[in-house]
Amino acid sequence: MIADDIAGLTPVTYLADAKARVSVEREFRTIGDSLACLARIAPELVRRMPDAAQVTRIGTDLAGGQRDTDLSMIWEAAVNRVPELRRSAMALLAEMEAAASHSDAPSPFELPSPFD
Repeated sequence: MIADDIAGLTPVTYLADAKARVSVEREFRTIGDSLACLARIAPELVRRMPDAAQVTRIGTDLAGGQRDTDLSMIWEAAVNRVPELRRSAMALLAEMEAAASHSDAPSPFELPSPFD
């Protein structure tokens, strides 16, 4: 998790820590890809998440091999944008679970796996 990767670091120590940077960048690529997929199937959910577009853009840039991605922008997003994005995603999940519990339809979290 990004929060774990940057725990105890400052902007200066983050920039000097190649292992932390690689880990954070990998997480941004994963989050960006996930948000891009979600935007294709449920764009209304992504629009409700603050900073989703910026985090997706960072992840997409990193996945595309953009070597000129500003490390200070990655740090700022890791510290300020990702925690808010995580909070809003968790709130949306809780909202969806609550709505499903008041419905006769099965929760998407309770559907049988196609691999069973």
